[in-house]
Amino acid sequence: MLRRSFLTAHPPSPWLDRLPIHSELFGIERLEEHARSLAAAQAITERHFRFPGLSGRLAENAGCLLNASRALAPGVSGHQERTPAAEWLIDN
Repeated sequence: MLRRSFLTAHPPSPWLDRLPIHSELFGIERLEEHARSLAAAQAITERHFRFPGLSGRLAENAGCLLNASRALAPGVSGHQERTPAAEWLIDN
């Protein structure tokens, strides 16, 4: 019985993930191709689902980026070694 419950468990919804959003950057052709593949993979149903709003997730991610930027700021005036990702965040 326990084994069956593990085998039928569904992965958690990505909409409920609280981690910052990370993704690959797509060009317009790749984005259109990806949109078509996502649309084709979606099941059509009469059920209505409620998901947390995207604007709230974006605001949370903006807060994470701001906190990271503030954490890096003291090292900008010094000559501390930084990773390329830290350099990019400071520049952008």
